[in-house]
Amino acid sequence: IVEHNLPISIMDHLPAFIKSICPESKLIQNIHCRRIKTNLILRDIFREENIMLNIILSEQIKQNYFSLIIDGTTNIGTQKNLVVCVRLISASSVKDHFLTLMSLENSTAQYITDKITELLNSFEISLQNMI
Repeated sequence: IVEHNLPISIMDHLPAFIKSICPESKLIQNIHCRRIKTNLILRDIFREENIMLNIILSEQIKQNYFSLIIDGTTNIGTQKNLVVCVRLISASSVKDHFLTLMSLENSTAQYITDKITELLNSFEISLQNMI
């Protein structure tokens, strides 16, 4: 589904279609996975992958100079969000990476500063290499 950029809603029909193509296969006849189950499986996979990517990224941040790129937005439901990206500067390249999207309870400068500090502390990132 993800590899081919297909909508998750296809899972409401794909298992039945596959079962109709291979009626003799007991394995295929036992497939029971629709949209909700697929969504939960993908969420778990992406959560684990995101944790690993953040660990790798935090190690890169610790070893290189970096800057933060921060942008706030308010969605249609008036929920305030903060996007945090990191720009890594190494001897051979400059690359931008998505770090997180966080919800904000308010948008005061002090609150945003505290949330960013919490984020950096959670990855054990020092401000020493920040430019």
